[in-house]
Amino acid sequence: MYQVDGITLTAVAMMGACLGFLLRYWCERLKFRLPRVHLFRTIVPRTSSALLNLPPELRNRIWEEALVSKKGSTSIAINKHTWAQPLLLRTCKQMRKEAGPMYYSLNTFAIVHTDLDFRVHIRFCKSAAKFGVALPRMTYFEGAVGLPRWDSLMIGAKAVHEGIIPFDYYYTGKAGVPAAAGAVLQLVAALKDVKWDKVLYALDMYKWSIVRVGPVGTGWLWA
Repeated sequence: MYQVDGITLTAVAMMGACLGFLLRYWCERLKFRLPRVHLFRTIVPRTSSALLNLPPELRNRIWEEALVSKKGSTSIAINKHTWAQPLLLRTCKQMRKEAGPMYYSLNTFAIVHTDLDFRVHIRFCKSAAKFGVALPRMTYFEGAVGLPRWDSLMIGAKAVHEGIIPFDYYYTGKAGVPAAAGAVLQLVAALKDVKWDKVLYALDMYKWSIVRVGPVGTGWLWA
């Protein structure tokens, strides 16, 4: 019934071209726009990764090279701009589960307490605790103390009391505000078994005596 030869194919092609021309012509005359057909490329999700299919020993070596600072290098600085987790730990669940404990347990971090603000320190330690690392290895720098606040110090003291951040003797033996902060943290660490509200009450009662550990202005007590 169907005849396929050169004449038939040519005629069909000419008829199709004519119909298309007439359809476009009348659509333009009637100001009618034909809907555009968008072709979308189908993206097939990958169900496996060449990296994650490597043996665990090789993956651990890769995580270590990518996340752990080399021996003898400086500590990883942690401040309000860098406390968040590395991008590698936010790639996928498996990388996060395998590499997270290595990042928090094998590195040494430098925490800057600017104006006795412990909030970044607390966020960082809570992030590490999610990977089973309760108290990461840290060095401390008190930073600038131009506007130290007593309430900021109390936030850090409560975190020490609850075991969220470790007490370190970096502040002890210093002068001025760092010495007062060290005395507070040392006292709080020794009173971990006492309820926090009682510790806070005692600190507020004796804060004038606490600041006399070193030559420090008392204006920051009321800030």
